Amino acid sequence: MGAAKQINVRFEGPVLRQLEKLAESTGKNVSTVLREAVNTSYWLNEQKEQGKKILIQGEGDEHPLQVILR
Repeated sequence: MGAAKQINVRFEGPVLRQLEKLAESTGKNVSTVLREAVNTSYWLNEQKEQGKKILIQGEGDEHPLQVILR
């Protein structure tokens, strides 16, 4: 892992509230939530570039739904 770099980002309105709520509900700090979000987005994009499909299926759902990433 390379040297850490501090980045300043501004959030407001609904996105800020969602970020704060996610941090609170998971017991993580905002920086950790953002790092995990970037890692997840990166992984999902890699899967998409490899031509893979991402499916989501709820318990009791007969068929999974495909997640479309743009």
